[in-house]
Amino acid sequence: MRLAAVSDLHGLKPRFELLARLLDEGIDTLLVAGDVARGGYPEVQQADVRENFRQLLDGRRDVRVFAIPGNDDWAVVEKTLREFQEVSVPTDRALPLDARLSVAGYPFVPVTPFLMKDFEKWDTPDDPVLPAAAEDLKQALIERGINISGLRSEGMSLRDFEFDPEDRSDNIAADMDRLAAFSDPRETLYLIHCPPAGYRDAGLSPQGSKPIGSRAVLDFIRKHEPRMTIHGHSHEAVDRGGGEFRFQIGGSTVLLVGPGNDPAVLNFLLLDPETGFCERKRMVA
Repeated sequence: MRLAAVSDLHGLKPRFELLARLLDEGIDTLLVAGDVARGGYPEVQQADVRENFRQLLDGRRDVRVFAIPGNDDWAVVEKTLREFQEVSVPTDRALPLDARLSVAGYPFVPVTPFLMKDFEKWDTPDDPVLPAAAEDLKQALIERGINISGLRSEGMSLRDFEFDPEDRSDNIAADMDRLAAFSDPRETLYLIHCPPAGYRDAGLSPQGSKPIGSRAVLDFIRKHEPRMTIHGHSHEAVDRGGGEFRFQIGGSTVLLVGPGNDPAVLNFLLLDPETGFCERKRMVA
């Protein structure tokens, strides 16, 4: 089994063409850590996923893909990925990678400055800390780069949605507890779109570069010590950090794809979860 991990493909044709080259070179198992489709309405993203994955998988019946959506995908992307028999979407249960190891995934990120809210949630019940006074709340949200108003999808339709700062019962931390129950974390590879807080998690916002990692994800790793976690979401932080992409948190190996922003470049990880080997590589169109 030869594994490669990628993230933040964003429907970019050059990256999917590079992925095809990667499969031609012998990769037989592909891990995709979110943000699969190009920008657009749900019907645009559905057509994009169908076209790109049909072309990628045509004639490659021995290839397996484990893929999750990300915060730049509408919910229809997850449904559309499941149309392909070669693609497994491990968001509701852990799926076998081999006789011993499993793969599980999680697409949500803490609330962003942007409008797409299908895969956003509060991080923890008490993070971020926000003022109780309504007159102070708006400025605090701006300073933290948080937009609580946006859109969620219902099939192909979009509806207005707003997070309630007073009700954080639906949060990433609670989901992490459910994720840990899918399988033995020590024998599981996790595709988690959002990186753990404090680990090359800088991202762009209207206010400039801000940390976009999840404290709940960090707590999950510290508590359960999964074998390996693989993250995308933060495009440039790895390269800005001198290429550092691998971290050890307790007994866990934490890997950041660092997809970058150049559509003609595919950054990817070659890995062996049994030995812990991992190498970050680059392929150029």
